[in-house]
Amino acid sequence: MNVPQRSSDSVRFGPFEIDRPTGRLLKSGIQLKLPPQPFRLLLLLIDNRGKVVSRDQIQRHLWDGTTFVDFERGINYSVNQIRAVLGDDPDHPRYVETLPRLGYRFVAEVQDDRGADLLPSARIFAMPPVAPVGTEPLTGDESAPRLTTIPNSGRSSSRKRILVASSLAAALAIAGFAFWRFRSPKSHADAISFENLQVVKLPDTGNARAAAISRDGRYVAYVRTSSEEQTLFLRQTSGGSDVQVVPPNHGNYVAVSFSPDGSSLYFVRSDPKDIGFRYLFQVPALGGVPRKLITDVDSGVAFSPDGRHIAFQRWLARKNEAELRIANADGSGERLLARFEHINTESPGDPPPDWSPDGRTIIFSKNLLGPRPRGVLYAVSAEDGSTKELYTTTNPLGRGIWLPSVPSVLIPQYDPARDRTQLWTVSLSDGTARKFTHDILSYSGHLDYAKDGQSAVTTVGTFESHLWTSSATAPHQPKQIGGSERSFFGAMVIPDGRILSADAYGALWAMNPDGTQAATLGNLRDMDSFTRCGNYLVSISHENDSAVLTRIDLDGSHPTPLAKGIMHSPSCSREGPMVYYVSFDLPQKIWRVPVQGGIPTEVAPILGNSILSDLSVSPDERFLAYQFNSWSAPPLGRYVAIVPTDGGPPLATFDSLGESWMLGLSWTPDSKAIQFLRVENGVSDVWEQSFTRGPAKQITHFSSGHILDFAWSSDRSRLYFTRDTQHSEVVLFTSLH
Repeated sequence: MNVPQRSSDSVRFGPFEIDRPTGRLLKSGIQLKLPPQPFRLLLLLIDNRGKVVSRDQIQRHLWDGTTFVDFERGINYSVNQIRAVLGDDPDHPRYVETLPRLGYRFVAEVQDDRGADLLPSARIFAMPPVAPVGTEPLTGDESAPRLTTIPNSGRSSSRKRILVASSLAAALAIAGFAFWRFRSPKSHADAISFENLQVVKLPDTGNARAAAISRDGRYVAYVRTSSEEQTLFLRQTSGGSDVQVVPPNHGNYVAVSFSPDGSSLYFVRSDPKDIGFRYLFQVPALGGVPRKLITDVDSGVAFSPDGRHIAFQRWLARKNEAELRIANADGSGERLLARFEHINTESPGDPPPDWSPDGRTIIFSKNLLGPRPRGVLYAVSAEDGSTKELYTTTNPLGRGIWLPSVPSVLIPQYDPARDRTQLWTVSLSDGTARKFTHDILSYSGHLDYAKDGQSAVTTVGTFESHLWTSSATAPHQPKQIGGSERSFFGAMVIPDGRILSADAYGALWAMNPDGTQAATLGNLRDMDSFTRCGNYLVSISHENDSAVLTRIDLDGSHPTPLAKGIMHSPSCSREGPMVYYVSFDLPQKIWRVPVQGGIPTEVAPILGNSILSDLSVSPDERFLAYQFNSWSAPPLGRYVAIVPTDGGPPLATFDSLGESWMLGLSWTPDSKAIQFLRVENGVSDVWEQSFTRGPAKQITHFSSGHILDFAWSSDRSRLYFTRDTQHSEVVLFTSLH
């Protein structure tokens, strides 16, 4: 396909404008976020307006011949992102039309910067080529601020919190997987040679997480999730079937590590009754009875080079502190090495630290809370605990591992602009960070490697969430609405009967009850949660370095900030005079602020150690309900609290039900009971619990599916809910040197 010279620096269509020189997409003057690949595809379609652009043409335009990816998934991902940011409906397209088996066509009228209509024979704009791997330095543009908050997917939570919560079931959100090969740029003193590097999927490792590799690179261990249970398996990297090491268990695995001689596996797993309290176990690699070594361990373990000691984290959740501790390999002789403040302890646990080849230094990453949340890669002296920061970024980090052949660390880093995690190298000489991978994948934060430096292992996967509805009389016959080309998170019904939900970029969508005429509502992006407050909507979104509680009209107009900080889960009563929310500053507290604006006031502290669900206000605004966990004192477990909105003592607490964190917490119209999602054998259903402490009763009876969120129509005749599908696999890096 020829690339003629373009004649216009900008183009306009509908309320949108593309400024070619700066690579920006704007809507009514407001810049929108669109990743580079979808942006290039949008330009390709616009420059061929009125013409069908085939998938083969798109493939040649977006990817050069040296990088091999899953083109089908990559193209689908790019088209989905374009439609999401433009608010386009694939069933009734205003901008991008799909022609089955042919390709795509841009159908809107387009004008240049002089206001002249562009003819269908528009020019193709040549974007700069993608930089080779290993040559892209980290700049300020690569690190947008991002709050790292608790895993949760309550009735109005957006995709980011749901994705973290769903990692307990297996996967991280990504775009796809295939085989590919990297070229060696050889442009930096600390660069790695990529001449022979390959990444290969290990077959039949679906729903995988927490992968580890033996020191000799011959074996991989990983955790597989089935229903709500998790099982530890062993596999030869050269092929063969899995060996079950530990039977299925309801506890959540944090991480797995091989002993230096490969004869046993060390794993950290939560208490089956409380995902927030964890233990370190040792088990023979070929299976046997696990032996508990240490109580209260909040990360995987790393072995010293001589195999005699292990390093791990312990969290002091009430202080937002973490301790880096050392013990003998059998769990004895435990001692404190260093302590760190302002850490985020609201997660299912951390990947392991890593010990330097000479045994003198331990590195590990932490995601910190505070006015400017950031990810930090620390280096700690194994002798005296002295600490320095090797690398810091505003993005969350995964496990850093030493690269023996070069003075660098390989580390996963989340990229908010592309909404996925890529692998980076950090130079130990000057702290420079450079991208190691440039692809459509999103990698797990768990990364492990063989000690000869020749191979490494991690997991990648797919995650989608869609909107469904069913009648109250036949809930077992649900119907998907809203289309299947974008993911939706959260469900809410507003007075005019339309359904609200958020997409993967945190943009709010409104649609008819049958899913038709879906369109974005307002200009808010990067939302974490939303709720209705009388004649308003209230959301929590991100702005610069903090979360912002914002009120908007039901049509998406007139955004008005109400509060800022590290906050979670806005909730209102039926009339909505007050907005209630939770602050993450420890101790966690419930606050409220008038929906018309004013000074926030404290209501009550969160019970136990941490909130585990959304906050929900009763329709009569007398009570608040939420789930919390308790691990600092017996009895350990998860509980539901009913507390007065005036800050008095709890009205009731009772045990949580089911096999997972309580999701989708809401009230019945008479304010006498709460409804929630209970998971049994991997299937979600709506249950109801009254305050009389009688047994909970089941409302729906689905035969399959994992539900994230639900909402009833105003007359309680229909149920709306989001249901997710996820899949993840183990991938092996070979010839890493």
